[in-house]
Amino acid sequence: MYDLLALLSYRDFTDGMFEITQTIPEKENEHWYMNFILAPAHPFPQSARLFRDNWQLLLNTDRAILRLPVYHGILRHYFRDYKNYYYLPEEDRAVHKNIGCY
Repeated sequence: MYDLLALLSYRDFTDGMFEITQTIPEKENEHWYMNFILAPAHPFPQSARLFRDNWQLLLNTDRAILRLPVYHGILRHYFRDYKNYYYLPEEDRAVHKNIGCY
């Protein structure tokens, strides 16, 4: 039963009990990725790998590596009080109504 306590290290990791020790940018086939080296609070009993379409997570006994793609482009921003802004489609800008009257 004592040996099963080591499995709690996975749950602690998913609850955010780790520290980011290093970040490493990487370019592969014209795509950029950011690798985060994580130090878990408790060592993992077994290595594990998790692969998804856009990201990877590699767990070793004493560290974890999270690989995420870097997005290059324009991100959308939504205003909470969107009714107080004018959208200028020719300039692709949003201007507050106090300034837009000029």
